[in-house]
Amino acid sequence: MTTTPSLSPVRDLGPLAWVMDEVRRALDDAVLAVRQFVADNATARATDLAEVDATPLRMLRQQLHQAVGALEMVELAAPAQTLRALEALVQRLVQRPAAATPEAAQAVGQGARALADQLDRTL
Repeated sequence: MTTTPSLSPVRDLGPLAWVMDEVRRALDDAVLAVRQFVADNATARATDLAEVDATPLRMLRQQLHQAVGALEMVELAAPAQTLRALEALVQRLVQRPAAATPEAAQAVGQGARALADQLDRTL
């Protein structure tokens, strides 16, 4: 008796391709916005500025939230969870600007690159 290997179901990657530009744009924007926020905070600490405007990060958080929804819509739960973690990190920086360190910017960059690579491999 011979057994045939079971074939995994073929996934329709069309929906991912459809949302990929939005997700990639959100990831790129996250890296740039967090780097800028970190730089602005460093400048503020070196001068008499009381605080840095976190509006760009608030807008970025909304953009990341929409990208999470897009990934969930195309049934990519694991990448959506990773993106949700980046969204939470951005929210933390909004709430605690002192946490906006070069290490935080590096973590966002690494997370964004890892997620983009994972999605590219999936496509």
